[in-house]
Amino acid sequence: MTEKCQLTVLLLCLCVAASFNSTAAQPVMDGNKKIHECVAAARFAGLYPGRCVGVLADPCINSVAGKDKAVDKAKECAAQELKIWAARLDKSLTAIKRADADISFIVWKAQKTWGPADEFCPVFDKAGPGAALGAAEYCRLQTVASRALLLEGLELSVSEH
Repeated sequence: MTEKCQLTVLLLCLCVAASFNSTAAQPVMDGNKKIHECVAAARFAGLYPGRCVGVLADPCINSVAGKDKAVDKAKECAAQELKIWAARLDKSLTAIKRADADISFIVWKAQKTWGPADEFCPVFDKAGPGAALGAAEYCRLQTVASRALLLEGLELSVSEH
């Protein structure tokens, strides 16, 4: 194979990979935008943005209720939204760390004590779908999202100093 042909094949592969990645990332990007807009609107209206937790997962879970493998599909719905809230949490942790070392240390210690929620959430897998259709994943979604919202508020505060 000539060098020119190899380069053409390489470029074609890169284009296909880029196309695949942008398609795969689209639902996450749309979801991130929807959550961002919901949180911004809630804050603008003076409302607690916790109302935005589940904005993606809940309609998804409702759409699979009563269908085959509803519990597994509901967990997938919760897991998709959980990824977005986890990224928001990480972003706030990073910003707080950059803005204020003392507060960052306190938050780091708090994060260590928040960890046991991961021990608590699996109880929903054992309790059955009546407790929460998304089971442990939905519990994790609620836990991580509430932490993210708390830390986003703290991030705004320390960033102003």
